[in-house]
Amino acid sequence: MQARGGGEEEGRAGDTCYQERIVVCGGGINGASIAYMLAKKGKRPLLIDREWEERGRHTFDHLDCVMGLIPSDWYRERYLENASTRTFSLHHAWQAELEALGLGYGGMSNATILEPITHTVSKMLFDKERALFLKLYNETDADPSEFFPSTEEICRRFPWLSPEFVFGAYYVNTQDTAKRASPRELRNSLLLAAIELGAEVRTENVTRVEVVDANTTQQKFRVVTDRSELLADKIVLAMGPWAKEACSQWFDIDIPLQTCIAYASVLRATPFDDPEDPCCVKTLVPWQKDADFPDDYELIVVPRNGSMTWLGDVADDVDPSTLTDPRKWAEHFELSAKHARALLSGAVDLIPSLRDAEIIHAGIKFSGLVKDRR
Repeated sequence: MQARGGGEEEGRAGDTCYQERIVVCGGGINGASIAYMLAKKGKRPLLIDREWEERGRHTFDHLDCVMGLIPSDWYRERYLENASTRTFSLHHAWQAELEALGLGYGGMSNATILEPITHTVSKMLFDKERALFLKLYNETDADPSEFFPSTEEICRRFPWLSPEFVFGAYYVNTQDTAKRASPRELRNSLLLAAIELGAEVRTENVTRVEVVDANTTQQKFRVVTDRSELLADKIVLAMGPWAKEACSQWFDIDIPLQTCIAYASVLRATPFDDPEDPCCVKTLVPWQKDADFPDDYELIVVPRNGSMTWLGDVADDVDPSTLTDPRKWAEHFELSAKHARALLSGAVDLIPSLRDAEIIHAGIKFSGLVKDRR
């Protein structure tokens, strides 16, 4: 599939009928949410994603892992079943939106989070570290008789790993049965809805984005893909942690991987001319129904994966890119009750219904976010 949706551009830059071109690089949950929000505002964005078709079928295949650092080819059917039913907590403001998209999630008053810590963290680790761990694991001749080996089995083979972190999981359960939306379902529905509202989706790989000489054209950016080049007035980099690297390479701007539920760096007011103040950082919730999505931005960078955005990071003082030895993971990412509490308190800010939820993590029960040893 080359492209879906969209239409002919009207006018040229400077014309009264000209409609600015906004390009969203990355079509995960964040990119799809932003494209949907922009399309609702009549902006007709162009979303470029290298895996639009593949993601629609296999959801998490591009991560090479599920439920932590377990190879995705183990018990394939159960893996795909799990991927299709993995749930995201949905903000109450999305009820009408999802109902309008025909997903039938109206009336949801509570939400469920089912997100193993290892899965969130594994998405932050680079291929080198992940490959090293899998190599160590496979060299032990572990028996993949179970889809997810027990904590005891893993710790027996790798005593240097922290059981509370490496294979610990937490679950947030509300009293009522929550409505659920898998990432695939939510992401694809948002993209299809955005297309219906005038957005365009292309299956291409963005190789770089350049700042255009102001004397050449009124548009600020040139987007180069493996198949084409195009000019854009505004850019959204919604490529997860790769957005941080891309922003550094393409614009020489450092975007931190901060710990917060919804985070984006909004760059505006000629951000490339003042090295002392390169960007303006603003917290965004791009998928929230009444989000204050800025119209005056030039570049928005969202250096988060979908579930990382929903749940935040495990610690605010660790940069995953500094890790070179998996044996240090437990040392750097030890999930104490303090970290778990900070992580989940952020979720409560976004999802008020979780305030009365029962949260269990690493053998510690949080009832209404009040710690109570089991």
